[in-house]
Amino acid sequence: MKNFKFPQVLFLVMLFIIGCSSNDDDSTQIADRGEIVATIDGDTFAASGNSVGASLQSGVLNITASNTGADTISISINNFIGEGTFDLSGFTVEGTGIYLPAGDNRFFNTENEGGEGSITITSYTESSGLISGTFEFVAVRSNSSGANEIVTITSGSFNDISVTNS
Repeated sequence: MKNFKFPQVLFLVMLFIIGCSSNDDDSTQIADRGEIVATIDGDTFAASGNSVGASLQSGVLNITASNTGADTISISINNFIGEGTFDLSGFTVEGTGIYLPAGDNRFFNTENEGGEGSITITSYTESSGLISGTFEFVAVRSNSSGANEIVTITSGSFNDISVTNS
C-alpha cells in the first residue's frame, strides 16, 4: 500500500470541506414587474397592483406596499437623486424603513435604537418613472412596558414600480 504524504492528505481534506460546504439559502426573492416582495420574520410578504406605490416629492422618495392582509412596508429616502445604496440605520439623514402590522397600532421603524438596514436602488429611469431595487432592515418599537419589539425584514425587492413625481 502506498503511503500518502501530508500535502496530499491536506489537499484531499480541503477538497472534501469545500465540496461539502454549501449555501442552501435560496431566500432571495425576485419581484415581478410592479411588485414588492420581502420576508418579514420568516413569513412571505408580497404586494402588487394598487397596493404598491412610489412618489418623489421635494427630493424625498417614498416607496410603500400593503399586502392582502394589510401589513404595510414603507421606505423613505431623503435627498434622492438616483441609483445607489442608502442607509436606513438609526437617525440617518439618508432614509427610514417602517413596518406597520395589520390590525393594531404598533409602529416599527429603523429610527429607534437598534434599528438598521439599507435600500439599494438598482435602476431608476426618470423618463419612464420606473424604479427597481432591493432592501432589508430591522425595525424596532418600544412596547407599553418599555421593552423593545423587533421585526426583521429580509430579501426585499421591487421591480419596475411606477414613481409619481409631485
